[in-house]
Amino acid sequence: MEEKRLTVLTQKRCGTMFHQKTYNLFITDANVYFVRITKQDYKEAQQAMDASLKGKSFNERLSLLATNRYALPPRYHTMSLKDMLEEHVDNFKVTYSDIQKIKIKRPKTRDSKGLAKDDYFVIQTTQKKHKVTPASKEELKRLQEILGDRVKVPFIIL
Repeated sequence: MEEKRLTVLTQKRCGTMFHQKTYNLFITDANVYFVRITKQDYKEAQQAMDASLKGKSFNERLSLLATNRYALPPRYHTMSLKDMLEEHVDNFKVTYSDIQKIKIKRPKTRDSKGLAKDDYFVIQTTQKKHKVTPASKEELKRLQEILGDRVKVPFIIL
């Protein structure tokens, strides 16, 4: 039986401070797949963006560029999840049974310009912790809808 894809969280950094890698997170009804983003993926996304901009007016192009920085490469829409895992050595999956809890964090510190740092979440499994950053409010709500009581959300965030 094929897993049902529920949502995709694009361009998430995962790892320690000095060894972060960028992933697309494919959330299914049974697993969370971490699929590494490579230079080829960025090139495909840029080509798809360029193709969608052809024939548009200046204002339409400007609004599309402002709102869409990264789009999921088209090959991921038809590729099976098994093929995604085998595509790169850094790709991995976390099953729901291995997830102990997901903590959503809001840093209290600010950067040098006085802006608040991005929210992030930590997926704690039986083997290790995966710190995933950044996370928007919409993504955090989707995560809570899908994973339910495993997600520990501070009241102030949502």
